[in-house]
Amino acid sequence: MAVSHMVRLNLVRVVRFGLIGLLVGGLIGYVNFLIVDAQPGANILWGLLAGFMIGSTVGTMEVFVFFGRLRRSSFRRLLILRLLVYTATLSVWLTAANAYRLAEARDTTMTEAARFYLMEGPFRRDFMLVTVASLLFIWVLQASQLQRSQDVFNFILGRYHTPQESKMVFLFVDLTASTSIAEDLGHLRYSAFLQDFFFDLDTAVLAWRGTVYQYVGDQVIIVWPWKVATDQARCVECFFAMQNAVEANRQRYIDSYGICPEFKGGLHGGIAVVTWVGEIKKEIVYHGDVLNTAARIQGHAKGSRFSCVASGELLAGLTLPEGFGSADVGEVTLRGKDTALDLHGLERA
Repeated sequence: MAVSHMVRLNLVRVVRFGLIGLLVGGLIGYVNFLIVDAQPGANILWGLLAGFMIGSTVGTMEVFVFFGRLRRSSFRRLLILRLLVYTATLSVWLTAANAYRLAEARDTTMTEAARFYLMEGPFRRDFMLVTVASLLFIWVLQASQLQRSQDVFNFILGRYHTPQESKMVFLFVDLTASTSIAEDLGHLRYSAFLQDFFFDLDTAVLAWRGTVYQYVGDQVIIVWPWKVATDQARCVECFFAMQNAVEANRQRYIDSYGICPEFKGGLHGGIAVVTWVGEIKKEIVYHGDVLNTAARIQGHAKGSRFSCVASGELLAGLTLPEGFGSADVGEVTLRGKDTALDLHGLERA
């Protein structure tokens, strides 16, 4: 179930890249028609085709290679590989599109037209433009990974510059026995252990449309808008997909560190205040009792038999997917709270 969901998600992401390329290519083809004033259909058609193929190629590389197999690579290595791949891809499709246009205009073969474009035509100029465009694209792509992409989007739109209330769902995930693991591994190997652990969790977060709010020591906090989290019970699916992701790499953890990570989760939702803070480093933050409660629920999960505990308030707003069940923990007065909270342990049916 989780694998097929991830495959569908990846294919959707590739198609999105292709559609963006389609729109950009069609626009470039139309602009080229206005400049050249000839063959409007051919210019636009080849712009659409080249744009879609370029976008699909870029999407495939980003989803399955750069974010997949090479996601642990350094910035410098990814920069060089991306530049080589995207420059080569754009150059090939530029040559094909221009060769077709020249072949029609000069009534010659595609091979001869391609040779003319490469040797005597504006290929050098186009290649420089392609290289600059690739560098800009890569810079934006890499920079977006330093900040949550939706935060950049919200900053541009001017959202949350003043505090606003929003209904959100939070999942707190905390590594079990982190202190003893750190003592056994030493600080350098423990840091590498956490790095691998968070990488595996991120795969599930992406698959179920969550956003990593913060990494705090050995803890990660994931957030969703209420409707996104409760639709298809994504917040619940996400936690168990995290377990699947770690379990799938159990042998790698055992071989590298002698231990496979285990973790507990706490789920809760409600009204939170969302706003930008900071001047030297701007960041969107969430304030409100909903975060404190989610953290306390996760703390309660540590002492229970359940790997994940959720509030009854949250579970009332969603339908658990087939294959999952909940067990009533009862009314629990959490640390620092005056009133009891209805809690439920989540488990696979």
